Amino acid sequence: MRNRVDVLHGPILETLLLLMAPLLVCGLFQELYTVADGIIVGRFAGSTGLAIIGGSANNLISLFTGPATGLITGAMFIAAFCFGRNDTAQTRDCICTSLVLAAAFGLLIMVLYWLLGTPMMVFLRVPEDVLARSAAFLKLYAVGFLPYCLYEMTINLMRASGESRQPTIFLILSFLINILLDLVFVGWLHMEETGAAWAYILTQSISAWITVRMFMDQMDLKLEDLRPHRRTLKSILKVGIPAGASSMLYTLTNMLMQSSINLLGSTTIASYVIFNKIDNLYWIVMAGLGLAVTTFCGQCYGAGLMDRFHKGVKVSLWAAAGISAASSALLYFGADFLAGLFSRDAEIIAIARGMLQFVPLYYLAYSVTEPLFAVLRALNRSSETFWITLVFVCGTRVAWILFYGLPHLSWHSILASYPISWAIASLVFVLYYRHLKDKAGDPPDAKLS
Repeated sequence: MRNRVDVLHGPILETLLLLMAPLLVCGLFQELYTVADGIIVGRFAGSTGLAIIGGSANNLISLFTGPATGLITGAMFIAAFCFGRNDTAQTRDCICTSLVLAAAFGLLIMVLYWLLGTPMMVFLRVPEDVLARSAAFLKLYAVGFLPYCLYEMTINLMRASGESRQPTIFLILSFLINILLDLVFVGWLHMEETGAAWAYILTQSISAWITVRMFMDQMDLKLEDLRPHRRTLKSILKVGIPAGASSMLYTLTNMLMQSSINLLGSTTIASYVIFNKIDNLYWIVMAGLGLAVTTFCGQCYGAGLMDRFHKGVKVSLWAAAGISAASSALLYFGADFLAGLFSRDAEIIAIARGMLQFVPLYYLAYSVTEPLFAVLRALNRSSETFWITLVFVCGTRVAWILFYGLPHLSWHSILASYPISWAIASLVFVLYYRHLKDKAGDPPDAKLS
């Protein structure tokens, strides 16, 4: 891996930026892919096909990707820890365990969705006229979960080592392949939502085959080496399960937010969609910072460089504050122009502009949360991050919406739950990190625990 970033030496800000840059490129390409996919399906499969792909099936797919991302993040941190310690044996154990875990998890969720796809659609009250097609789409799409998990796990294990170039190239190629296959199956062959599912399955399968084989060759691993190692598996799950549960909580809370906005009518719903698409750019950048901090802190912790570790925390907090301030200014002053890119309806633009000039003003309240969430994982405090997320982020939002937002129904009252939960959670994260800082001074034990 000739393009690895040297995480353990050199200027910290430069290191974080080098780790972030490819993640941002991948995030932007993913956003472009999402837009292109929606255009292709909407144009060739019609409103029914778009509703099937973007409706309840999409929510259930998000419920899968949340825990999957959590497990992958857990493996990424443990791998970064091992790379930082320069422990070849533990690194190989981590890679083998991670790949087996990814395959097992993808297979488990695929089987569950096959068995429960239709009952879940009925529970979510999917309209009768699209119920059968929605369930069939979900079951077929779930076939791609196994290669998806293997592919994403491999990409993030590469990132944990400090490798930046290869994961970026692989992800961009996968997005382009998916768009091309969408055009073939949905546009040319008119297979509607079934074509979109097959495009996803083939893309993930091709991507997984190429990346896993290449990565195993680079690490000098063979197929017979792939088996779980109990201690490493325990360490990954200790980080991954709370992270996955936190992702699920965010998804469920966002579903409550969406259902509350739905009560305000189609105009507000359309404005909220525009707001989310623009607001998502900020979260792409912050997610990139969070993953960069995970790699940085994981390797420094593994190498026992606690002074560099804590300096990295400070730098990441300043970086997050800078990103948040710049994003707030950009969205506040560019709200009219940005909203106008998505609609010509004056009322929709006005509401979207109001949302863009309200919520992003408080990005600074969130800027502490993303870096410290990653840092606490590196300090082996994933369970605590889960409880902070549950109580002070999701709990605050649910309580606010139920006891204030809905009784005083407006988009202002609903969206106010964002900055309030950010401010409270950030305060708790800071207090808890300061509490742990002195305890984190000693290098970790040579064995994973």
